[in-house]
Amino acid sequence: MENPVKAAREKLNITHKELSFVLGVTEQTIRTNERGENLKITKKILHFLEDQGFNRGQLQRDYENYRNWKKQQVFESLKA
Repeated sequence: MENPVKAAREKLNITHKELSFVLGVTEQTIRTNERGENLKITKKILHFLEDQGFNRGQLQRDYENYRNWKKQQVFESLKA
């Protein structure tokens, strides 16, 4: 399953560095969102992607689904 933040960034053909510069955040912020380590998409990222034509609600739902999938992967790896 692909993280929707990463998918959107790649669709826009913009690097971590470029996106962090545009938003005034660190590259680490972008990468943390792309790994699904934040509970929610950072507001600056969410607003930027919405301004670029992505559906805010869909991004949020997809991010939550991605986090749930990732959690399940962690639980399964602990059982092994």
